[in-house]
Amino acid sequence: MDKNPLHIGLAALRAFIIVLGAGLCIAIAAASSSDETIAEGLANYGGMLDAVYYIIYAAGFACTASALSFGVYFFAINFQERKSQLIGVLVFAAMALVSYYGLADSTVLAAYEISGDTVTPGVSQFAGGGMWLVYLLGITAMATIVWTEVSAVFK
Repeated sequence: MDKNPLHIGLAALRAFIIVLGAGLCIAIAAASSSDETIAEGLANYGGMLDAVYYIIYAAGFACTASALSFGVYFFAINFQERKSQLIGVLVFAAMALVSYYGLADSTVLAAYEISGDTVTPGVSQFAGGGMWLVYLLGITAMATIVWTEVSAVFK
């Protein structure tokens, strides 16, 4: 079976990352104890924790970059067949923008202040925009279901 050099290289990289991550996790578990403080733990194996986080960040970045690049590539080569998907994404984005900028309010309710929670006008508007978006998506989903069922009767 002939394998592409890129496939072999990526498989080797994946195996290296798995072995490195597993080795660091085992080393951290071996160096830790149940009665140590946070400061002692950081002194004993803080560098290894940093290495694990950097591996996670690098793998996450690589996965995100490859998903976006392959997605854009395959979307571009099949653009005529994917127009409806683009329209759906644009409608979703428009609904999100209308929810946040048009319908959400930045008023901080007195109940938040009484409870001791720190809520800024920006946080209030973001939460309200999210709630409005959920409402709009729910209404759109219900309207789509009704439209599909009613139009099926007349076909």
